[in-house]
Amino acid sequence: MKSKKAALLALWFATLAGIVAVWARHALSHPMGSQFEAGTAERLILYGNLCALAAVHAICVQLLLMTRAGWIERVFGLDRLTRFHAVNGVWLFCLAVAHPVCVTLGNAQKGYRPFGEQLLKLIRTWPDIPQAAAGLLLLVLIVLLTWLRLRRRLRYDLWYGTHLAAYAAVLLAIGHQFENGMDLVTDRLFAAAWWGLYGCVAVHLIFYRWLAPFYLFFRHRFRVSRVVRETGDVVSIEITGRELERFPVRAGQFMFFRFLARRFWGEAHPFSLSCAPGRGLLRISCKNLGDYTARLPELKPGTPVVIDGPFGVFTAARAARPKILLAAGGIGITPLRSLAEEFAKAGKDVVLLYGNRSSKEIVFRSELEALAQSGRLKVVHVLSAEEEAVEKGYVDQGRIARLVPDCAQRDVYVCGPPPMMRGVLRALRRLGVPRPQIHHEVFSL
Repeated sequence: MKSKKAALLALWFATLAGIVAVWARHALSHPMGSQFEAGTAERLILYGNLCALAAVHAICVQLLLMTRAGWIERVFGLDRLTRFHAVNGVWLFCLAVAHPVCVTLGNAQKGYRPFGEQLLKLIRTWPDIPQAAAGLLLLVLIVLLTWLRLRRRLRYDLWYGTHLAAYAAVLLAIGHQFENGMDLVTDRLFAAAWWGLYGCVAVHLIFYRWLAPFYLFFRHRFRVSRVVRETGDVVSIEITGRELERFPVRAGQFMFFRFLARRFWGEAHPFSLSCAPGRGLLRISCKNLGDYTARLPELKPGTPVVIDGPFGVFTAARAARPKILLAAGGIGITPLRSLAEEFAKAGKDVVLLYGNRSSKEIVFRSELEALAQSGRLKVVHVLSAEEEAVEKGYVDQGRIARLVPDCAQRDVYVCGPPPMMRGVLRALRRLGVPRPQIHHEVFSL
């Protein structure tokens, strides 16, 4: 796995380094002499062009990450790719803004014009610049809406819909690259490679985002079979289909579900499996956290479901030891519930520390008790708001050390709300659990 990560990172770096090398060669072999030794105006235009080339590389990486390509996701995990997607988005935005600023400033200096006047001239007289300007405005809009989404001031469906404008932004910007970009105009081989870069991304988008999910749908005919209320604000949705034993999903993984029903079909959301696969059904369990999840109990049996996935490396395959510790908080029990079943069947020594506010909020209580009674799982409920709880408080360092004194000899799986996860991960490190033994995955898309 480490070698695959290194290979993919090397591929990312090599493509970026190759672009910079071609740009530098063009700058050194310019008919008017090395552009690195030219005046300020020429150097501004030169570095503006580099920003443009790097921005296209960044947006191709961004779109490639949006495809959720399995050959990448299986190496890094979708949560890490999502975090890189956010960082790369900031890098892309800065480059995309720096490009027109540098080019406009350089041309303004050459023509002895104010910045605003030069910008208007470029828009009016250079081919395909108006479309590129519209693409940049779309990119600014996407960044603004993403910021609002992170601050929980924008509904997921509106943010997701406008996020798709990234495709339009790319299409609007392509034309001016081949009309005005000197590196592409003067170097046919480089231009062909540029088209190849776009083509590679387009193939991934078409296959992974559209063809693969619909292939799975027509192969397995996923349907909602039952909706079960687990607690006051948690429901489980059971999904059946054809030949589910051939559907390559593992306990602990998650998928994107699109329910083909009124008020649902326009959104796809990620949910973890909440029971081990292999019973002829898939089950997900969802807590009421907003408009979409509040409507899930309205789903009717027979509703078709398009599934994109599975994703995630939060699986039993990562465990190398015979002893397991599962630490869950709230609805974070869903992937750990499926993992607990798989580990128990494999004969592992499994301890589950499950934190909630009160006993009313415990999800899958009877199922966990049944696993515990079989002798294959030890369950400890930690309740923060019940005075008579056997374990009152939180899943913290002291409680882990007392209840699981051999935690450093176990593989540990953690899932729950972000504050709980941060606290548990910090506690595990202080208790001497080696990092390779700690497994966690966060997806928030």
